[in-house]
Amino acid sequence: MGTFTLTGVTFSSADAASTMWVAVGDDGNVSYSTSGTSWTTYQAFAGTTVDEQAIAYGLDGSGNGMWMTPRWWDSSNDIGKTSDIAAGSSGWSTINTAMTSGIDIAYGDGVWIAIGKAAAVRSTDGGATWTEVGNFDVTGGALNNSSVASDGAGNWVIVTHDTRQYIVSKSTDDG
Repeated sequence: MGTFTLTGVTFSSADAASTMWVAVGDDGNVSYSTSGTSWTTYQAFAGTTVDEQAIAYGLDGSGNGMWMTPRWWDSSNDIGKTSDIAAGSSGWSTINTAMTSGIDIAYGDGVWIAIGKAAAVRSTDGGATWTEVGNFDVTGGALNNSSVASDGAGNWVIVTHDTRQYIVSKSTDDG
């Protein structure tokens, strides 16, 4: 794997052909491996200084495999996406959302949820459109949204924190 600060990693085993480890990190770096020992690294968006914080594998609106990563930057509301992680930087495009400074993303039960510094966004059409489903602004500043997960059966948990405490929020209706 190339040298960069690693901020997120995931594993996909949708089928034997797409079994893949994928890691993301600073300056838009993406590394992928089928074995977990030999890695190929490239910059998802050539020349960027925007960090990728997390990555998840799920399905697009047609049921095809899709990788998505929330992009961390105070001026960026983007989620990066690719259907072919091995295509390099030419395979990536972005989707604009209401989320600023993306931290985490997850897929489950046909739903994508991404969280940022102050909001969560949700897509039920494979990532084509996104709707804000939670705004975590608090007096004195935004919470730091730290993690989102789904059990794939409509249940979601988002863990957020401010300077005083962790807050766990659960949804049982697909976000």
